[in-house]
Amino acid sequence: MRLAGSPVVELAVFADADVEAFSAASGTWNVTDGALEADGACRGAFGDADWDLYRVDVQGSVDQGGELGVMVLAGGSDADTVHAAIVRALDDSVSLVMRNGAGAVLHTAPLAAVGSSSALTVDVFADVVRARCGDTLLDLPRGNRGAGWCRLAATNARFISLRVHGIDMYRRPFRTSRYEGFAEHVASCAGVERHDVGSAAEPLATLLARVGGAAAAAMAPAAPAADRERCFADAASALAVPLREDTDRLHITVVSGGSDRWLLLESPEPMDFTEEITLGLSRQVVHEALTPADKARLGPLIEATLQGSTPDTRGPFGRVTGVRGLVVPTRLPGILDGPGARKAAYQARLDGKYLVVVDLVTRAEAKVKAPVLTPADRALLQGVTVDLNSTLRIIRWRVPISTEWVPEMVTVLQNAPGSHVLVLPTAPLADGTYRLDLSLTRRWFDTSDPLGPDNAYLDEAWVELLVP
Repeated sequence: MRLAGSPVVELAVFADADVEAFSAASGTWNVTDGALEADGACRGAFGDADWDLYRVDVQGSVDQGGELGVMVLAGGSDADTVHAAIVRALDDSVSLVMRNGAGAVLHTAPLAAVGSSSALTVDVFADVVRARCGDTLLDLPRGNRGAGWCRLAATNARFISLRVHGIDMYRRPFRTSRYEGFAEHVASCAGVERHDVGSAAEPLATLLARVGGAAAAAMAPAAPAADRERCFADAASALAVPLREDTDRLHITVVSGGSDRWLLLESPEPMDFTEEITLGLSRQVVHEALTPADKARLGPLIEATLQGSTPDTRGPFGRVTGVRGLVVPTRLPGILDGPGARKAAYQARLDGKYLVVVDLVTRAEAKVKAPVLTPADRALLQGVTVDLNSTLRIIRWRVPISTEWVPEMVTVLQNAPGSHVLVLPTAPLADGTYRLDLSLTRRWFDTSDPLGPDNAYLDEAWVELLVP
């Protein structure tokens, strides 16, 4: 965050017009291949007299016996002007020097050998003027120096770039992401992958007994990153897990070794499971409304109701008791493996105390009273449809199902950067469908208020996977 109205200059390539833009200039300035060259001692003034609280960054090169510098807070007396420069002596030694506008040296510090290009930064704070080159820093108390414009000052040197902006009043480092949000990050997974390490892996139960306590301690938010890296490397090595060095998306791999199965997550961006991301692994369990025992008991009752005989016949066909106009064949003995025995001819469903029968060819419909079905039976048959063949034998049940996601206990262990994560189940994973639920809570700032969208980034995503 910077002060509104702060100066802004951005020159990555110089042009002849930039020399003409100096409000005052001395010496011979030339522009060659986008660089501003000082032939001998040169000065060039720019900016406004009210410039204050700003930073000047220059980059360039200096010949032997030359210097590359910037004057700040110029415009008043020479004593108030501050001149910072990188000075290269004839013996090729290099120094960072601070002078006043009259040339009196105020501070100096030797610099390590510099290459063909050097960077100089001058910060104008409210109380200090600071010059920095590499790791070398010089501070000069500002005293009563007022605001002022700038001058480029160089001798046998060249400027490659010039940048001026207001000093940072507030700075908070943060990482940018290639993804619009957390859900998009997870959605970059193109599909679950599989890898079998064979007998090279340590049994999962043995590994968890050996490193489980250390893993829990390493995944505590306050734990040193080195502990987390060491514990992860131990587990990954014991499980013979091959790790990708560079990824362009999220990879989720079901790894197997013997009878053990576990998950490996690899991400191009950090995923912090120590305090930002909560992970859950659940197995899908499908429940039918009727058990096999229910079907075995209710099936004959339904068939008997629909196959009830009647003296009213039409040749080989008889009428279902209570059915008006729905003609069905008489029951023929035999098994369901006879020709056409498994082809659906009718459907039946319960409606109150009646079975509603539909002829699948003519769509004729009739009701048959079912006194053999108890209230408990009728409750079980709610929503159930049966397919029957031409002899009114049940060949298929259509039963409502419900899905339950049963949580699995897992140990989560990530490396220090958060680019690789192991998800280790504490019990063997059975074959089936699983869901990996990921929930992100990233606090924007510390607050005593309940977490919510006003003080945290909240998002969630899930991935369904098949084991094996």
